[in-house]
Amino acid sequence: MFFFDKTGTLTLGIPQLKKVTLFDKHFSQEKVLALAAALEQHSFHPIAKAFVKEHLSFEGEHLIAENVEEKIGEGITGTIGGEKYSIVQAKQSTESGIVVDLTRGETSIARFFFDDELKTEVAQTFDYLRGHGYTLGILTGDKKKNAERLFGQFKLPIYAECRPERKTELIQRYQKEGQLVGMVGDG
Repeated sequence: MFFFDKTGTLTLGIPQLKKVTLFDKHFSQEKVLALAAALEQHSFHPIAKAFVKEHLSFEGEHLIAENVEEKIGEGITGTIGGEKYSIVQAKQSTESGIVVDLTRGETSIARFFFDDELKTEVAQTFDYLRGHGYTLGILTGDKKKNAERLFGQFKLPIYAECRPERKTELIQRYQKEGQLVGMVGDG
């Protein structure tokens, strides 16, 4: 049994910002990108890198985030200009792709829509492993709808919205069933 992580393993891992929706008229797109980049410059996650890259392309205002805390699988929080901001996965979105919200306190002020592309050799890799008798599955923190959009064609079990602990539980479950399990990606 091989489990694959999605972002950066099966996809290019370089999400592209497709759209920004503002929920608070007091914030511009440039300002919310500056806030997001201030938080995300402290993270190694592919979304973090995409935020910083996008902000640099606008040559926007440089903000400093303090007391930054990242919780794997949950998001990142910090203080900017005396206010608490967070970037978290959007709870309710009908859009495909990776959708995250920028919040000030408990209020969403902007939503960012990213998309990622499959690596070119994914289909070949899956075909090769299946041809050699391996069972495959995908473990991802991403929303099920987006994971199915990217991987539905491969007809594999997809375990979506998995935090790291859940990924570990799934691997251990299959091991307890006597299966040899390999995990590709996700550190």
